[in-house]
Amino acid sequence: MSEPNGNGARFDLASLAAKAQPTKIRTATARAGADNPFLDAVRSSHEQDRNERDSGWREVEVPSNVLDELITSMRALSMWFGETGEKIGVHLRIEFLPDGASDWIEVGPGRFDEIPRDGRDVVFKFTGRDRMKRGRRRQTSAQQPAAGQASEPADVDREDEDSELQPA
Repeated sequence: MSEPNGNGARFDLASLAAKAQPTKIRTATARAGADNPFLDAVRSSHEQDRNERDSGWREVEVPSNVLDELITSMRALSMWFGETGEKIGVHLRIEFLPDGASDWIEVGPGRFDEIPRDGRDVVFKFTGRDRMKRGRRRQTSAQQPAAGQASEPADVDREDEDSELQPA
């Protein structure tokens, strides 16, 4: 029977535990803020969008196998803006050519999982927008007693809902 570490030598877990030192990890949010290469582009697009709605969009062609990293980086940037008090949210869209289709389609975050991560070229689109409050609002129906309030979704513009990436 072989040893778990493969070389036949046993090691002392207690001595390993004693050597443990504090460290830091580089999470997705560490790529936010000053370290995020999209910071200036999002700020610039936000300024342009404030002057004329829908004019701040930027796009970059990327292989689809890097989409998850790019999306994570932009979500982290959106969170960073919220944490620092900058009133900037990040909206994302992706344009791609589905298998067997002749026309490109554009989708928002609710449909990003439809995009194959096989390395095909896609167009990643983003813009900075004024940060919006999101989530459910507590509403009391006239037919409900006050003690039995139910949470109902507020009326939401589906176009914004599909393209908005905001921290909850």
